[in-house]
Amino acid sequence: MPDPSIRALVIGIDAYPPDTGALDGCANDARALAAFLEAAVPAERLALRTLLDGEATPTAVAQAFAEHLGGAGPDEVVLVTYAGHGSQAPVPGAPGEPDGLAETLCLLDADGARADLLDRDLGALLDGAAAGGARVVAILDCCHSGAGTRAVRGAKVRAARRAAAPVA
Repeated sequence: MPDPSIRALVIGIDAYPPDTGALDGCANDARALAAFLEAAVPAERLALRTLLDGEATPTAVAQAFAEHLGGAGPDEVVLVTYAGHGSQAPVPGAPGEPDGLAETLCLLDADGARADLLDRDLGALLDGAAAGGARVVAILDCCHSGAGTRAVRGAKVRAARRAAAPVA
């Protein structure tokens, strides 16, 4: 069996609005990872899409999952990386959210304002990428990433992964 082809979606966001706070290094990390993949994987075996800063809108991310990652087969690897802000959003009464908060990836809308992608929506996108039998790897370099893919493919929801505050 030949080595699997790699379909990669690399996202890096530094340019957040002032109310969220800009970062320094996420877009550079995404560029560096894209360059590494291009150097390490033969061109005919790599399908790479990179979304940086204002390109990383919810619409562009969903479109990249559908058009770029969708249809990946059992001999392929889907790699999704995200570097940027992570947060939490209230989802009162939502099953599987014992604290009433969903973890989010902070994307940008078409006007450059923050637009959060909920963990359950990310899970659905990852499930879609895996539907054809591809092996899926997600790397989330952000705060609140511990639950980002916890319930992928119907896995049981576990208690939130949090360390207790240190005792003085």
